[in-house]
Amino acid sequence: MTGEEKNEIIKKIDELLELCQYRNVPMFVTVAMEDDGSTTTYYNRMHSAKSHNIHLSDDQISKHILIADGFSAVPPRESLEVEMDELLTGLSEGE
Repeated sequence: MTGEEKNEIIKKIDELLELCQYRNVPMFVTVAMEDDGSTTTYYNRMHSAKSHNIHLSDDQISKHILIADGFSAVPPRESLEVEMDELLTGLSEGE
């Protein structure tokens, strides 16, 4: 992609960001601007709900930002309940 093409994309994203800021609407966008076969360069822009005191019932944007910042997604797991008394009793009895 040429520099002119990248600038065209950035300009449109900045227009969207300005509109979202004006309307006080949270947004996050990421665009793969370049890939050389071993590294991908991304362009990210956001209007954060938290930093602008906007309440979202299910803030998916903050989760997307964590992934964009390099965090790994970990699926929810079932919790495991352990009765420590039973475990310790079993260990002391040599089970």
